[in-house]
Amino acid sequence: MLDLEKRIAFLAPNNSAKDERDFLICECSAHSKLWIFGLYEVLRTFKDQKSEKFDALKSLFRDLEIARMPLAKHMIKSAPGFRDNHHYPTGGWRPDTGMVGWSMFDPYEKKMRFFYRTMVSAVAVPPSNRC
Repeated sequence: MLDLEKRIAFLAPNNSAKDERDFLICECSAHSKLWIFGLYEVLRTFKDQKSEKFDALKSLFRDLEIARMPLAKHMIKSAPGFRDNHHYPTGGWRPDTGMVGWSMFDPYEKKMRFFYRTMVSAVAVPPSNRC
């Protein structure tokens, strides 16, 4: 996905490559959603084991919860005052980096925020362990 983002950023200023760029944005968005869902399930399983080591991952898990609900179920993450509210995140991308993400409502901050898979991966997988 990092290679897709690099290619998107490379194509961003070139209007004649708009069709290829837009296709890559859709592809990267679809793969990013699956990546988020997968990481969420891994962390949820780890959390359910009630491991003390999970404490270090609480912040990451919370971000994944906030992103997963609107992406998977078109609903706001269940938080006080926001149960069963429909929410459809808006997709977007950064021309300078090619990062693909979504604007979505954060029920804890009570405001919209942009969520990028690449930002989550920087927290989830330290640079020394990346493939």
